[in-house]
Amino acid sequence: METLEGRTVTREEEFEASADQVWRALTDETILEQWLAEEVELDPREGGEVRVRDDGEERRGRVEDIDEGRRLAFTWAREGELPSLVEFELVPCVAGTRLIVTETVPDGVPIALTGAAWALTAFALRGALAPATVPQTVL
Repeated sequence: METLEGRTVTREEEFEASADQVWRALTDETILEQWLAEEVELDPREGGEVRVRDDGEERRGRVEDIDEGRRLAFTWAREGELPSLVEFELVPCVAGTRLIVTETVPDGVPIALTGAAWALTAFALRGALAPATVPQTVL
């Protein structure tokens, strides 16, 4: 992989969910498709393939580092672009789990997980982690 020199953006969110639940949301393709993109393929092992497709746009990459339940790092890039590195770090906290997301991009490549994009992504992840509620029927 080419060395990434450019810009880095770090975001942090706390979720009222266990580290195991957040980890599953980062590595289970079905859950990833609820919050990250329309279609996600992720082989959660070092060297595993990553493919993310949303709104007709596709990014491909590979898993660079994985520490089960604690850290996931992968590259992704649109065709013809240099890859950016996305890192997810899970830290237990009083309320549940803090998720630290860092994206490092080469100069000239847009950062996907910034500003409004990250706010919407974090909101969708929060929804994917929320337990389903079933209304009780009044008898």
